[in-house]
Amino acid sequence: MHVAFLDRDGTLIDEPPDGLVRPEHFRLLQGVLEGLQSLKAQGYTLVMITNQSFYGDASRIRCFEETQEMLFSALKRAGLAFDFVFLCPHSEGEGCNCRKPKTGMVDEFLREHEIDKTRSFVIGDRESADGGIAKAIGVRYIKMESNGTFPTF
Repeated sequence: MHVAFLDRDGTLIDEPPDGLVRPEHFRLLQGVLEGLQSLKAQGYTLVMITNQSFYGDASRIRCFEETQEMLFSALKRAGLAFDFVFLCPHSEGEGCNCRKPKTGMVDEFLREHEIDKTRSFVIGDRESADGGIAKAIGVRYIKMESNGTFPTF
């Protein structure tokens, strides 16, 4: 299986300067639908991996859930869906093992699936988190500008 591990905020959808993606400001980034359609056509498994610091904060949870539903609806209209979605709900200071660049959110997935690491990659906008998890998994990292145009494949 070859996998495209995809960050969410700043990579697929617009991320505001304060880092809190709100449903009323939801916007897919340029090229996302075309890029994901191309990846699916090439047989990639689409896996979302996202850090979300909302543990215990009801308003942040609501914003995430509503925005996630808007994202999934936009993808569905384009005939797309993620095969797997993994998230870390913890803040940096909580010391969890699932916040990127740590691999805890995908460890079980990696154990249960044979990944072709030569063809798999992580797409993200943060070198420390997204590039770090790519290195930890042993796959290539494709860096994009935060809130920029999604890469073409």
